[in-house]
This record gives sequence, C-alpha cells and structure tokens, in this order.
Amino acid sequence: MTGQLELLARCALPGCPDVVTAAGDVCAGCVQACGPYLARREPRPEVTPEQIADELAERDRGTIAAYAAQAAVVADVDPAVEWLAKRRVEKHVTVHPEVLKVIEAVEVRKSNQLCWLCEERRACTHIDGRWECDKCRGIQ
Repeated sequence: MTGQLELLARCALPGCPDVVTAAGDVCAGCVQACGPYLARREPRPEVTPEQIADELAERDRGTIAAYAAQAAVVADVDPAVEWLAKRRVEKHVTVHPEVLKVIEAVEVRKSNQLCWLCEERRACTHIDGRWECDKCRGIQ
C-alpha cells in the first residue's frame, strides 16, 4: 500500500469518500444507492486492513486499465462534432468556416437514404452532397 495507513476506513466503492467501521465495508449511502447490485462477501478476519486496501487498489487499477483500453478503441471524433456534421447535412445548417473545416472530415451515415447510384434505400454515407450506399462505394 502506498502512503500511510488511514485511521478510519473508507467505503469500498470507488469514488465514495464516506467512512465505514471496518475496512472493506460499504457505507449505508452506497448500499441504498446500489441495493441488490452489491455482492456480499463473507468476513475474512485473517485479512488485515492493509491487505484489503491493497486488494481494493489493485481492483481500481484494473478498472482504470479497462477504461483506458476502451477509450483507446473509441474513435477520435468528438460526439459534438459528429452531431454538428449530421445537423449540417440533415438540416442544411450553415456553420462558421472554422467549424466547417472540422466537420467536413466527419463521415455522416444514415439509414434509409436513397443512394444516388443504385436508387435503393439503404444505410448510406453522405459524400459530396449525395448519399452513397456501401455497395456502390465499393464499386469503383
């Protein structure tokens, strides 16, 4: 465990600053908020508070690593930029030229659009002011 041992144990749920009576316990507020989603563990008298703190820290490191991996997979496009790009295409909204530079790079897709090449309704991508389906985009 890094740092010094705290005199009072904190709630076992990440982010909760409340104090509990024993290390590894969950505070009443978290029990009320999470209810049946919390899994009860049998008491382990042979485990010291330091070991419990280390286990919780290891769990939190694993969670942080999972969030980091998930964030690395997510596209670089900000959801607000995607929303602006879709709004510009669908509603023909004019935007500031600086914003236009950013949102022009975003690929806008929408289902049930009429492809200008095959004239079928499919999920299409907006390209140069027209909708193209994936099938027709692949025919080049």
